Amino acid sequence: MKKEVLLFIALILASVFPLMPAILGDTLETVVSVANVAPYILRSEMYVFVNVGDDDNGYMSLSENSTVQVTCNGTIHDANGQSDISSLSGTLYDAGASNHADSDDNNKHYTNSSCVLFSGSGTTRGGECQFTVWYYANNATWQCNLSAVDSGSNENSTYKNRTIAKLIALMVPPDINFGNLNPGDTSGVNKTNITNSGNVDLGIKVYGYANNATTSPNAMNCTAGQDKNISLFYMHYNVTNPSCTGFSWTANYANLTNETNEVSWDSINLYQRQNDNIESKNTTCWVLKIPSGTEADVSGTCKGIISFTACEDGTC
Repeated sequence: MKKEVLLFIALILASVFPLMPAILGDTLETVVSVANVAPYILRSEMYVFVNVGDDDNGYMSLSENSTVQVTCNGTIHDANGQSDISSLSGTLYDAGASNHADSDDNNKHYTNSSCVLFSGSGTTRGGECQFTVWYYANNATWQCNLSAVDSGSNENSTYKNRTIAKLIALMVPPDINFGNLNPGDTSGVNKTNITNSGNVDLGIKVYGYANNATTSPNAMNCTAGQDKNISLFYMHYNVTNPSCTGFSWTANYANLTNETNEVSWDSINLYQRQNDNIESKNTTCWVLKIPSGTEADVSGTCKGIISFTACEDGTC
């Protein structure tokens, strides 16, 4: 009987006071590897320097028969610190005719693979890319693309747009020399080149004068003789036949006129330069007749002025 009571009590205790679990604690370390973060360019700008400026309307002006320096600069951010930014490169290209990866072409694409990085602080540093841009670069919207690279070869890019303005310009040699002629003589055909020194297809406007007066009726003024002047009538030319074939003082010619009667010539095939090694030129043809002694008394050295004005083809 005594054993049964003890067992009963033990069972009651077990049901009233259940066994308490042992609660033990421990810790672990969390670990993750974050790759080197690519730098990114916070902002960028584009400017043009040397002789001309980047105007307030976002246009870049070129320089006749020469080059200008276009500078693109940017502020670069890298979460790993500014010292992690290792290099900066840039491309400048006609956004409608080229792209970032194209090869260089002075009409439409320029590359700078070793741009300048400035000292920085914290997570930012500045940099700039310069490009030497030729006078015949396309009149178009251009894009400057800056690419920053960090020590882990991570790369990020941004771009800025500017429009290269039209440059309407031409060059001619310093003179047309007809040599030594006698009264009544007609010169041989003189071939004189005109060079397109801008970035659009050209036409031209032509007039001539002497006596320091653009409205003068004369083509030349001479140092001796009773009359001393050679009339515009005696100077003939052709600007539409570069070979000068069939041109003479009596055939296939235009008569030189003064400024009042300036003549416009569109479509003379004076195109925008497209070849980095060859200038865009066209030949004009000139012939001079010296008046005979009965027409005008001239001698000595005779000089005059011929004016060539560039105009965009189709608008002259």
